[in-house]
Amino acid sequence: MKTKAKLALLLSVLPFPLFSQLAQWNLNGSTLPSFTAPDISGSEALFGSGVGNQTFVADNDGNNPGAYSGNSWETGPTRNTDEYFQVCISATTGVLDLTNITFEERRSGTGPRTLEIRYSNDDFTNDDNFIGSVTLPDDTNWRTQSFPLTLSNESSICFRIYGYNAEAPQGTWRFDDVTISGSVLPVTWLEFRAEVLPWRAVRLEWSTATELNNHYFEVQHSLDGRQFRPLGQVPGAGNSFQVRHYAFVHESPAAGTNYYRIEQVDFDGQYSFSKVVSAELPGEGGLRIWPQPAGDLFWLELPQPSTTSLLLILYDPLGRPRSLHLLPPTQTRF
Repeated sequence: MKTKAKLALLLSVLPFPLFSQLAQWNLNGSTLPSFTAPDISGSEALFGSGVGNQTFVADNDGNNPGAYSGNSWETGPTRNTDEYFQVCISATTGVLDLTNITFEERRSGTGPRTLEIRYSNDDFTNDDNFIGSVTLPDDTNWRTQSFPLTLSNESSICFRIYGYNAEAPQGTWRFDDVTISGSVLPVTWLEFRAEVLPWRAVRLEWSTATELNNHYFEVQHSLDGRQFRPLGQVPGAGNSFQVRHYAFVHESPAAGTNYYRIEQVDFDGQYSFSKVVSAELPGEGGLRIWPQPAGDLFWLELPQPSTTSLLLILYDPLGRPRSLHLLPPTQTRF
């Protein structure tokens, strides 16, 4: 996203990552996020209702309070859906593109031996997705766990870390320094294409998967792919989390190559660009003459052969006929 000082660009300029680190919970005496990037909000970290003795304890660096701990973890071989540690992240403007979640954890001698992490976009009401699991060694050392993510086009995501296969119900498990990384995108583009219509107009079609704070689209045109001028505007959807389709018709494109791009503008004036697409139109009527400017000799090409002879009349700059030529049928180049 940029401010409204515009620059004409040939390349597609997609919204860029605002931060690689989007949110962090250091859990030094508070379950609130210790850091959030712009346009990001983070929930309070919490344990599920099945976790007991929820308290702050010392972390790996000796800070006390510096980590968050709980006990009563499942001793069976599968997760108990009420026994987890949870953090959530939301985009206040734009959509999330998440790439990684990292955290530190330490079990007691009788704590969980299996870690399982899952995510949901509806606070685990209907959406519940597996990310990965780890078998924890039978020791009490601090460990850093890191899970790569490929989550995009979401406005909010919650992560739950489940523990089971505990060696005893009173076993504890503590967490520290939870970090979620990725980027924020304002509008997710699905498609942008140009089509030449039979009456020599160009129809532009584009679609979006998500829109947040989207005021309007400005359709822009260029003859060289560098200097663009506005053609018109199409209202945006504001906030949308479903696929939306848009179209615009350029009624008077030029002969040759026409370049198009879409500038997406937010209500606060920030903007981003789509990729650049092009449409090729032949000269009016399909007639080509080259080289231009022509000298004593030049070539003439018709779009298709004629069924009858054609009369070619050449005029001087004053409009006076200078020569006549009879063009035979079935040929296209003379």
